[in-house]
Amino acid sequence: MYGLTLGKIWRTGIRADVRYTKFNSPYASGTYEALFLWRNFRDNLRWEVRTGEQNLVSAFTRQDNYRGLGTTLDWTPGSRLFLSLNCDFQRGVIQNDSQWFVTFGYRFDNRGVN
Repeated sequence: MYGLTLGKIWRTGIRADVRYTKFNSPYASGTYEALFLWRNFRDNLRWEVRTGEQNLVSAFTRQDNYRGLGTTLDWTPGSRLFLSLNCDFQRGVIQNDSQWFVTFGYRFDNRGVN
């Protein structure tokens, strides 16, 4: 497994994370490659974009060129409230998947912050 993280690319505030994993076990073998880009716009607003590809070979399945693209927007308007908007698209030989979801929450315990 290898990874590289770059912070504040070209003074834009964008950070990047590149990952590569190669695995081999009695049950499966394959590779996983991913790229994450994110930026914090304030202390309470974060946007992330991610993409990647997985190749998996096992006795149970063969999932070559399983590609994904997704984005997340996280907003914390106060010490107890949070909102997360997400969409993910996964495409492969065997399975295709698209997800959209929204999470709105309230933190009951925020480590003693009032």
